[in-house]
Amino acid sequence: MYREIKELLKLAAVHAPLYGFLKLFCTFLSALFVPANALLLQRILDGLVSFSCSGRLPADWYRDLVWMAGLLLGEGLLTGTDGLLAVRFEMQVTDRLETRLMEKLRNLEYSRMEEPQIQDLLSGISQNPSREICSAFWKLSEGLRTAGTLAGMLAIYLWKASGLVPVFVLCMTQMLRKNGRAGELWFALYEKQTRSQRRGRYYGRLLTGKNSLTELKIFQAVPYVQKLWELKNREIQQEQKGTLHQMLAALLGKSFWSVLWLFSSVAVLAAGFYRGTLSAGTFAMLLQSVLQMAQTVTGLFEVFGNLPEELKKTGLLRKFLMLEEEEKAKDHLSGPAGRIQFDRVSFSYPQSRQPILKDLSFTLDLRERTVLVGENGSGKTTLTALMLGLYRPTEGRILLDGRDIGTYGPEELGKVMRAVFQDFVPYQLTVRENLAFGDMKSLRQDQRLRQALRCVGLEAELGETLDAPLGKTEKEGRDLSGGQWQRLAAGRFFLADNVYMILDEPTAALDPLGEEHLHQMLCRAEETRRRGFLLIAHRLSHALTADRILVLADGKIAEQGSHQELMEAGGMYCSMFRQQAQWYGE
Repeated sequence: MYREIKELLKLAAVHAPLYGFLKLFCTFLSALFVPANALLLQRILDGLVSFSCSGRLPADWYRDLVWMAGLLLGEGLLTGTDGLLAVRFEMQVTDRLETRLMEKLRNLEYSRMEEPQIQDLLSGISQNPSREICSAFWKLSEGLRTAGTLAGMLAIYLWKASGLVPVFVLCMTQMLRKNGRAGELWFALYEKQTRSQRRGRYYGRLLTGKNSLTELKIFQAVPYVQKLWELKNREIQQEQKGTLHQMLAALLGKSFWSVLWLFSSVAVLAAGFYRGTLSAGTFAMLLQSVLQMAQTVTGLFEVFGNLPEELKKTGLLRKFLMLEEEEKAKDHLSGPAGRIQFDRVSFSYPQSRQPILKDLSFTLDLRERTVLVGENGSGKTTLTALMLGLYRPTEGRILLDGRDIGTYGPEELGKVMRAVFQDFVPYQLTVRENLAFGDMKSLRQDQRLRQALRCVGLEAELGETLDAPLGKTEKEGRDLSGGQWQRLAAGRFFLADNVYMILDEPTAALDPLGEEHLHQMLCRAEETRRRGFLLIAHRLSHALTADRILVLADGKIAEQGSHQELMEAGGMYCSMFRQQAQWYGE
């Protein structure tokens, strides 16, 4: 846990150094108030006892009363300042941390997002990490304040009633040890259950998500998934149950030492008062402090109950922020590219030994219309991800006009190549913004945007509402069907006429008429586009007008050529085309 505390302090120092320092300084001051107030209370009470006996107050009694009032006022001001610091600290941490997290995710190599270690880190980080940091930091500050208060009271015991010191040291040490043991048990349990909880939350999302729950109902699989969720939760609860029994034993031990502290302290104080070594004021002050110390230490677990969990999350957060980032592109692209060459490229996904692409070599002319076909799982989408720089080849090189694309990076490659994926993202923004992601220069060019909508058959539905919000994020937002969302995503192709476009099954969610309309518009677009495109297609009718067809099979280029050439060759493409033609003929 000490390592996690160190990580927390580093996060606070990086994201809000000034307010973090001021908070710790206020904590130090507040720790001094308790022993100072105790000493003043003792002097005031002794003065009142003297007054009851002699009828006169000590000369400095009123001064002590003024000091007491000043301390109470200062404590109130310090409490208000502490609340203001809490707000400012959280605001600054939230602003700086969210910015840093976005930068980290942006700069983290895409392929690393699939590593189990990264998934565990992201799963362990809460959805509101800044609040976790603030909460843990305040609790840590409270712990430091408690430690300062205990040290101050120990000094008073040494001065006023030395007989309390061995009792204090013995009982408080045991109480803090038992309290720390309970916290360590909870911390260890949270660390152990991170992966199990991630799986349990996944089952929960399946049972509560709109699309997944609908599909599970249709398949009548809800009881099965619910059973998986119950079994995983039962497993988690069984682990928690064993830990809770150990925690209960630790907390009962703490209670025993707390009771022993009270009885022993009262006995020591009563003996001192009986012998006359303690004044009435000292006795009352020390008795009040004994009760306060017992209450403070006993309540530590309630105050810091989930601190181990928060410390673990902040530790995971810092570990994530310290991950090695992708190297910045050293080279820059100054103009349109002419060709891409795969030079003996092989590729396997992280954590997998099975190669998806094997010794792949071919060249793409970026001015041509190329269609990539192949069976499911043959590596078509993987090939395009390599072209875009999202992954790096396991072996071989990918060259852009003779230079390794690894020297450019994904953002630099985005200047000459872009993609519309089959698994597109339905951005819950405006129609204008959804389209303009194809070319941000067109964001305010309404005529170009409407022309793109016309090409994908959405002008009548969305052409007059370019600034209308889509999705359900906003109350007046309009949701679209799956086919409409895909057509809107495909509309970006008609804006990006100066870059090479990769279209990964852009008609997968369209009906036959919509598919035919989009195919015709893609063909017509070649009359105005200055760049070619790569189309991944399962329907081989899209390949009829292509300049070139690549047939991918078992991670290799099995055939390449025009439609006519491949049909005459009578190979894999010819067989696939005739099979599809037979389906339609029937």
